[in-house]
Amino acid sequence: MAGLHVIADISPETQTAQGGSLAYMKCNKCKGEWTPPQGITITECPFCKESIAPTKIPKTYSNAKDALKFIMDTYGAEGLLTRNLFSDIAPTLSDTRDLIKMFREKGALDILNGALNSSPSAQSTTIKRAIVKLPSYLQNSPEVILLMNDFAEVLNWQVTKLFSPQQYQTNTTHQSVSSGTNSLDVNKVISFGGYDWRVLDIQDRQVLLLCDKVIEKIRYHSSLAATTWAKCELREYLNGVFCDSL
Repeated sequence: MAGLHVIADISPETQTAQGGSLAYMKCNKCKGEWTPPQGITITECPFCKESIAPTKIPKTYSNAKDALKFIMDTYGAEGLLTRNLFSDIAPTLSDTRDLIKMFREKGALDILNGALNSSPSAQSTTIKRAIVKLPSYLQNSPEVILLMNDFAEVLNWQVTKLFSPQQYQTNTTHQSVSSGTNSLDVNKVISFGGYDWRVLDIQDRQVLLLCDKVIEKIRYHSSLAATTWAKCELREYLNGVFCDSL
């Protein structure tokens, strides 16, 4: 008798009795996947006809690595890297969900997926290639590093961890700057001018900041003519009206 994975918080029998419908089912034997019709109790796989025993699966995970491992164990490496399942498995981990979404949109997960059968030495290089796909201000962030470590571990890749949280603090160059009694660190959020700003980088006591929220929606330039950053109206606004308002 084959097992059956169900993405739901109650068993198929209970949900059918309540008039609900399951979003997704998968046979462990033939790996067939389907959405069951409402009000019908499923007793065999519609593809291989194997009798199935529904298995209740926890609806959510509060740990990112546990959620990734569940997806890996249930759907395999391809499902982990190509399917958008994390939101359903760990809906409370919104920050991790957004990072994984960025990994997917920027092609970082495609890089990993293309190297599933590569050697351990190539896998180490693949991890770094995947990180380079991300915006430069995120490539050394501890959240990205730790999440990429989790992907490598869940995939059972024999690679050396890129950083641990403690190593990150000692390996990040230009990581802090002090002014009076205040200290700024990379990835720290500070407030001024009525906005919250995240410290992206610190070099030669100059700080690169990114506002945590969209401030305004302004066109780069009023005309469609080729215009450099030095001459565009957006730069003029930021260095003039906006800076004066802070």
